[in-house]
Amino acid sequence: MNNISIIIPLGFRKTKMNEISNIKYFVPRIIHINEGDILSWINKDSVSHYLVSGNVDEGKPDGILNTKEIPPEQSFSQKIDEFTGIIHYYCIIHPAERGSIIVNGKNTDRYRFEQGQTNLDITENNENENWIQETQTKLSRYVDPTILETLGKPNSDILKNKVLTIVFWDISGFSKLCVKFTNQPHLIVGFLQEFFNQANNTIHKYAGILDKFLGDGIMGIFGYTDDIYESNENLVSSIDAINCAIELNRSFEEIKNKWIGIWRDQFDLITGDIHLKCAIHRGNTLVGKIITHDRDQFTALGSTVNLTSRLVDKADSNQIIISSELKDKLDNIFRFKKITINSDNKIKSFEYVKEYYELLF
Repeated sequence: MNNISIIIPLGFRKTKMNEISNIKYFVPRIIHINEGDILSWINKDSVSHYLVSGNVDEGKPDGILNTKEIPPEQSFSQKIDEFTGIIHYYCIIHPAERGSIIVNGKNTDRYRFEQGQTNLDITENNENENWIQETQTKLSRYVDPTILETLGKPNSDILKNKVLTIVFWDISGFSKLCVKFTNQPHLIVGFLQEFFNQANNTIHKYAGILDKFLGDGIMGIFGYTDDIYESNENLVSSIDAINCAIELNRSFEEIKNKWIGIWRDQFDLITGDIHLKCAIHRGNTLVGKIITHDRDQFTALGSTVNLTSRLVDKADSNQIIISSELKDKLDNIFRFKKITINSDNKIKSFEYVKEYYELLF
């Protein structure tokens, strides 16, 4: 059994998230150990660091390594008492700081060990190449695929008036959660990444467009590709939007409960509850590409979008709110509960709206 030291050097914190040229590594960057060795991280920096093992791109710790906060001039030691292959780790306060541990098990044959080294080398050699490929395809990561397909078509630059279903999602309690994780911001990123990824997949499953992320919120558009987009009777996109909202609500509960468990079990952080709120409205919407001198952006705008964004603020925890106009068209398909707006709590700019409906599911 050996006791091996890893140094967190002075000035190590000066890194930027997701910039390959600014990624820094612990010293040594890759450490080779045997099963049963003790690793000690010594903080020579002037600020604290908090190291965990797992997938840094997803912000998801796996529980193998958790140093807690290591203040300046302090250290943390852990015995690696079982073979775990390659352990990648990073700092959840400064996520651009990385390191890797290769563990040689007592009963591990040489081929398996060398294969692990080869896989790690391939990963490192491809790091810059992958970054270049991601940069070249960044447009597809910033713009919904459905929008990209339409932008090359004739007259795609012209704003159109279409009957669309607009959906807003928002996470209640998220601001308080961010305050709770002031010193572990990457844990919030991991949670949001998983939720946003699920939202993207679910919206596309129901033929919607993910228009944009709004902090911890999301705006979705349904019905943009409908051929009979001028008709108020074409309700397929509205039904898709509601089914999407129901499915995403259930997925959010699973993701939330999983992360609350990670925060509690691995980091001793007890969080207040968080909930997903949703609002859906349908109506005439101006949609297309807004062109300026320096930047173009596809979006939807108008009173339909504005009312939907106001309605999501009215929603309580786990509620899906439907406008009265949309509810009247879907009475025979879904169940609703009427909510009356009192005179002291009117919707800003939409004071004429007297009621909205909670979707019962």
